[in-house]
Amino acid sequence: MYEIVKHIHITAVMLSILVFIGRFLLLQFVPRVGNHKILKIVPHVLYTVLLISAIVLCSLIGVYPLADTWATQKLIGLVAFAVIGLYSTKWAKTKSMAWGSFFIVLVFLVMTLHVAFSKQPLFF
Repeated sequence: MYEIVKHIHITAVMLSILVFIGRFLLLQFVPRVGNHKILKIVPHVLYTVLLISAIVLCSLIGVYPLADTWATQKLIGLVAFAVIGLYSTKWAKTKSMAWGSFFIVLVFLVMTLHVAFSKQPLFF
């Protein structure tokens, strides 16, 4: 059971990253395609799968955010990815604001992936 859920989780993570980067680039260079309805729905489905698989994994291995520091940092990274990603694709008023927030999202992604693989918190 653990291996199946772990693979689902990792697949959801990778697809979420790829869809975010792809949609952002489409919005910057081909806005008509980037605003296609399916590209607005798919991230929500992926984030739902990601969150559910994370909750199941936490319960299977007995690791919980707010109780385990590295799990808390993964949760913070996920929230930052979602909020700053939303800013870069929807709320940014200028292209420079969108690109700046896009690179900030990439920094959070790298930090979150580091914490996920090392199981060691970065900041506390």
